[in-house]
Amino acid sequence: MGASKRERASSGHKPSIASIAEIENAFDTESELLQWIAWLITGDQGLAARCVADARKLSREKTGVFSDWLIQWARSATIQRAIEYSRDLITSASHQYENARCVHGEHTPLTIEQIENLYACRHAVTKHPALHNT
Repeated sequence: MGASKRERASSGHKPSIASIAEIENAFDTESELLQWIAWLITGDQGLAARCVADARKLSREKTGVFSDWLIQWARSATIQRAIEYSRDLITSASHQYENARCVHGEHTPLTIEQIENLYACRHAVTKHPALHNT
């Protein structure tokens, strides 16, 4: 991804502000990853596409994004929109579940093995190579 912050600072490198075209290019080159991240958060392909589109629009309106941070900016903006959409959906549906009871009976607590499996899956997702391609 280029020189580290320390190397750029010692070489006199001054961060430049990205142009709209550079921001658009970051969204284009990272499109597949951004869609995947948004889908992972929302669980809905259509909503994921909308999150990426909204993040792109937000980025056009935002000024002051450093060129060195474009990929991180695109990811952050997409994640922010996906979380906002998910929160809105959960909030709008919450009244349906306020006094709801399970219709099929008692649930047993998760076993240690089930918890370990869930933890292993979470760990595998955070280690996904697509999240670390910069």
